[in-house]
Amino acid sequence: MHLKQSIFAGLFLLFLPHFASAQRGSARELGFRTNAYNEFNAIYRRPKSGSKNKYDRWRLGLVDFQLSRIHADPIERYLAVGLAYGLEMRKPIVDQLYFVHGPEASVFMGWTRDFRRKSPRNLFVDNGIAFGYALGVQYQFKEPFFLGIETLPGLSIGFSRSLNNDNFNIVEFDGGFISVAVFSFGYRF
Repeated sequence: MHLKQSIFAGLFLLFLPHFASAQRGSARELGFRTNAYNEFNAIYRRPKSGSKNKYDRWRLGLVDFQLSRIHADPIERYLAVGLAYGLEMRKPIVDQLYFVHGPEASVFMGWTRDFRRKSPRNLFVDNGIAFGYALGVQYQFKEPFFLGIETLPGLSIGFSRSLNNDNFNIVEFDGGFISVAVFSFGYRF
């Protein structure tokens, strides 16, 4: 039940700026972002005041999902959810095609559980923050719809701990791609 309340609160916070500033015009965007196998996000963009090609950008969703089976014994599941905010800038390339780029910061929380026949079930919790820079293109193929592709190189720091074993704690520093070849599509209103 607590997870449902957290998701509802996150969605409310994501759309609160939309309801608070409906007079800004008709350039807001709501879309879906995925890399087709383990990342599914809702994305909301709102133009910055007084700027034509700068947008506030929020993402909320399932940022990672994995199910792995190693040999015949262990099966592991990993699920992570996250919230991100960034500043997106756009530069026109040709008619209806834009180069998009900008910084983004995110927080995430994940859960890993392994199921082994010969040992107790282990549950690990991951918490972390990430900072990246979005690079991509977006195409307004038919008003009011858009389609885009982007990548998000960056750095992250995470802390993992076992809920079954008090002696298992890991701090991770990662550099690389926070998101690789992510597709987005949505609606402009």
